[in-house]
Amino acid sequence: MMMKKFFLKRLKYYFLLMLIPTVILFCISMGITIRQGNQALCATADNNLSSVQENINLVINNALYQHDLMTNNPQLNLALQKVLLFSAMDYSDYIFLNSMKAILASIANSHPYISSIYLYLDHYTDFFSSSKGVCYLEDYYDTSWYSTYKNLSDDENMWIEARQLIESSYSPPRDIITVYQRMTYYKGVIVVNIDAAEFKQILASMITQQDENFYLLNCNQEVLVSHQGEGDLSIDFSSVFQAYSGPDGLPNHQWMNTENGVCMITVRHFDDFNIYLISAIGIGAMLDKLLELSYLLILVLFFNCLLIFFLAYETTKRSFVQINYVIESLQNAENGIYPGPHEVPFNDEFGVIMNNVISLFLNTTFLNSQLQEQKYKKEAAELAALQLQINPHFLFNTLQTLNMESLKLSCGSPTSVNRIIEQLSDILKYSLADSKKMVNLEDEIAYLKKYISIQNYRFGELFVIYYEIEPGLEQMQVMRLILQPMIENSIDHGIRPLRRLGFIKLKIYSKDGQICFVVIDTGVGMSREEVRTLYERIFDSNSRNIGLTNVNRRLILRYGEKSALHIQSHRGMGTCISFSIPMDGVATQ
Repeated sequence: MMMKKFFLKRLKYYFLLMLIPTVILFCISMGITIRQGNQALCATADNNLSSVQENINLVINNALYQHDLMTNNPQLNLALQKVLLFSAMDYSDYIFLNSMKAILASIANSHPYISSIYLYLDHYTDFFSSSKGVCYLEDYYDTSWYSTYKNLSDDENMWIEARQLIESSYSPPRDIITVYQRMTYYKGVIVVNIDAAEFKQILASMITQQDENFYLLNCNQEVLVSHQGEGDLSIDFSSVFQAYSGPDGLPNHQWMNTENGVCMITVRHFDDFNIYLISAIGIGAMLDKLLELSYLLILVLFFNCLLIFFLAYETTKRSFVQINYVIESLQNAENGIYPGPHEVPFNDEFGVIMNNVISLFLNTTFLNSQLQEQKYKKEAAELAALQLQINPHFLFNTLQTLNMESLKLSCGSPTSVNRIIEQLSDILKYSLADSKKMVNLEDEIAYLKKYISIQNYRFGELFVIYYEIEPGLEQMQVMRLILQPMIENSIDHGIRPLRRLGFIKLKIYSKDGQICFVVIDTGVGMSREEVRTLYERIFDSNSRNIGLTNVNRRLILRYGEKSALHIQSHRGMGTCISFSIPMDGVATQ
């Protein structure tokens, strides 16, 4: 479970670490691709428009300029007037008229996209057609051009429009582009009808971008011919020309939203013919490149995820192998097992560090265990020595009592001296037993009562002692001579200075897994400063206060700091000294 948690955490970290550079690289690539795609579309549109412009110049100039030169010839013009008036013509007029027909025929034959050419002089009812010859306006099937010409203002020398031509009732309408060019020296017009389908094929052959749409518009923004490479984009030409104020009034390239998507619009104006060429290239080509780049990103992310998963798993697995080795080494060290030098099976910086740390820890733990063992032996010896210190101290006081009793008695019959000696013998036997061996609380209390009996002989009815022991604790295992120094301290330092009858209470009870020992006296008590001084003495290993210092030291050595003596006292009210030990007899840390 823990390994899974760290694996997921490391997986998330590695994923973010490798994902951010990948996304940044992708964004940079997308930006470069978009920029290059935009530049490529602009270059394509410019090249196609240049090609179309050259061909339009060729188409219209071939149709107009040659006719303009022809009509500038006075003889041809005079012959044309005679033909239109049906007046008498001489031989030279016929020669010029035949020349004009030949020129028109050669132009039509060499340029198949030219449907027909009309020559018209103002105020005449007839006109000359390259395909029909002299035609009467009212009887000819195509007269819409004449209406357009009549509506032109005098300052318009050229005009281009798209119209439909119906040659007969059984033929479908045909789209044509009509170019109107006023004659230079005579009042008239040259009308060139260009087949829109043929012209459209010529334009389509010049466009290299398959999805490019091309539109040719006149000065009124009317579409003359269009090439739909990607379908009708439904371009709103009014929005294209909305900001247009002249040849330089509109950016050459701009992006526009249409009903069928976004496209790049390129506008070029032809001053010679006052027409506009518009190229519209859909964004599809650029999106295809971006889609290919997106597929590449998905593929890279997929392999990145596999690599991240592998790295996260391997690093987590390696880390937990090392962690398990560390835990196992620590557990063995706690159990006293100290293996020889062992290398972690990874030759990396972490492995070198862990080998040094583990080696240092094992050596330190081994040394500490040896020190603890020596310390235990020393403390055991000290414990025995401290316990033995009680015997000379008690014997000295007892011998003083025996001496005083002996002075009072004069005969050899059994007296209280004998009883004291018997009790003293029992006490000596009890205190000289193995100090390491625990005794029942019942035995400790019996020993204490013999000590109290001797003290009663010494001091008479100086004090009264009460015992309050919780039933069931009699078989509790305790250390020897743990209660006697506390009772002795109450008698010597609490009751005797009182110089009147005093009371001592020994209370033993269990609470929260602990056995509590409390000695309370009604002696003179101590001030707060005296209590603090007493604490300093009993916690000082060099103190001469053998009784309480001995007990406190033994309790700490056996059960830990929590079992140290606790003193409460108030001047004139008495003193309470207590301690507690674990009920199971095992020290708690």
